[in-house]
Amino acid sequence: KVAAIGIGAIGAAGAAALKGIYNGSADAARAQIEAETKLEAVLGNVPDIAARGAGAARQAKDELMGVASGLQQVGVIGDEVTLAGMQQLATFQLSEKEIATLAGGMTDLLAQQTRLNASQADAAAIGNMIGKVMQGQTSALSRVGITFTEAQEQALKMGNAEQRAAVLAEILQQNVGGVNAALAQTDQGKIQQMANAWGDMKEEVGKVTLSIKGK
Repeated sequence: KVAAIGIGAIGAAGAAALKGIYNGSADAARAQIEAETKLEAVLGNVPDIAARGAGAARQAKDELMGVASGLQQVGVIGDEVTLAGMQQLATFQLSEKEIATLAGGMTDLLAQQTRLNASQADAAAIGNMIGKVMQGQTSALSRVGITFTEAQEQALKMGNAEQRAAVLAEILQQNVGGVNAALAQTDQGKIQQMANAWGDMKEEVGKVTLSIKGK
């Protein structure tokens, strides 16, 4: 009887654990799917991308997902967080090329501002700030302690989108370059990297379970 009770308790604990994994996976998948869906939708409104025709927004999104995944591999910012920042940048009518140019600096600034606790909302706020700078509002950089030369400021105000993205990426590299990767080398950063990798696995499991539930 004692053995039966023990087995029953283990079974109940196992069922509870599986339920917890299922719920956590579904939540992770929802966050990832939402980030991907919003990014693709906003990219579809960018004139340069829309002009390429059907499927261009999805292709642009896929390219940026690869960039976000690569940044996650070397830093502490999860790819779903980076995608939220990219989505905000796209609202400023930037193409995937300009967004990719700015992505590394964006995650460095995000890591410098939030360390290991960056959320999608944090990334959207940083993306919004960078987008304003791309429109010539250089004072937004000064407010977060980013310095730049007069020549760089003029380039941000007078250049085309590609030139402005390159100059802004240079400015961010000069001020906060390498912060994301440096944090990943700390003990806490290594734990965060493992958490991000575990989160990726949960997202894949969650996508399957959500698909089954949807059907």
